[in-house]
Amino acid sequence: MKSARVLLTGGAGFIGLGMVRRLLDSGASVTVVDDLSRGRLDDDAAAVFSRPGIDFVQADLADRSSLDGLGADFETIVHLAAVIGIQAASREPVRVLRTNALSAITITDFWRRCRARMVFASTSEVYGALPVSAGVPVPTPEGVPVGIADPGIPRYSYAASKIFGEALVMQSAASEGLRALVVRPHNVYGPRMGFDHVIPQMSIRALRRENPFRVFGPDETRAFCYVDDFCAAVSMLMESGAEGIFHVGNDRETRIGDLAEMILSLSGHAAPIAGMPSQTGSPARRCPDISKLREATGFSPSIALEEGLARTFAWYDAFAACNPSILDMDATP
Repeated sequence: MKSARVLLTGGAGFIGLGMVRRLLDSGASVTVVDDLSRGRLDDDAAAVFSRPGIDFVQADLADRSSLDGLGADFETIVHLAAVIGIQAASREPVRVLRTNALSAITITDFWRRCRARMVFASTSEVYGALPVSAGVPVPTPEGVPVGIADPGIPRYSYAASKIFGEALVMQSAASEGLRALVVRPHNVYGPRMGFDHVIPQMSIRALRRENPFRVFGPDETRAFCYVDDFCAAVSMLMESGAEGIFHVGNDRETRIGDLAEMILSLSGHAAPIAGMPSQTGSPARRCPDISKLREATGFSPSIALEEGLARTFAWYDAFAACNPSILDMDATP
């Protein structure tokens, strides 16, 4: 990526900031577009955004004119900006659908004008609950059909918005001779990831010494990928010139009940686990087959779950010490 000009949306967010840091380290110049509705200009972002080679533009991509003032001389567009997560989808499904769809249209129109390479961040949620309902293999390869079981379930609004985005990007590439890379992240976690995900929610409840400790869907499994590994894998795909659809994640499958035990151990809180029903539409298992990623890049996850959880819990512990009111939040699915 040396000397490349990159437009990266959502660069003040959790994954976005990690990608900005990695691109700058590679010698690229980066223009970040973020509306700061989820991302924030905290000390971590300030340290990155003060580096040479970066420009910041605050803009709402749901406004189709938001990029009109930018030049067209970008070599790569990395589209991470979205209203993300199952909690947001469950609370505000229409906002998730509208914002993500309009943002995808805006960035795709811009991409078609400047004819750069597109890197579109999708989600493992595009599979909906299909691994449960349709006998899809786990670990799951990219060739499995995407879809949602019921468009009336709020949780699936996020998946639907990303399926639309994938289709828009891939069809634009095919019809106009453009280059496109779609990555499907699987449960990326780490410091500064917000509070609408299972690891920070459990961390907050462990810090406030919840007893008994509620675990929603304790027998479900997920495969968790530390944010540095995710950014490394995407960078390797970009360097390789890969096109098409790739899973990006870790293929170590972890039971949610076991994840809870690990977080309780890190917190020093000994509490009995109370198994609770999982959210409607939540799949019993989800784990990516990352053999296609490995073949294209040689990537292998380098940060074990135990190490990544320790880093992540330490960040939330320090954050709660400075912001004790966070312990009063409703940290439930």
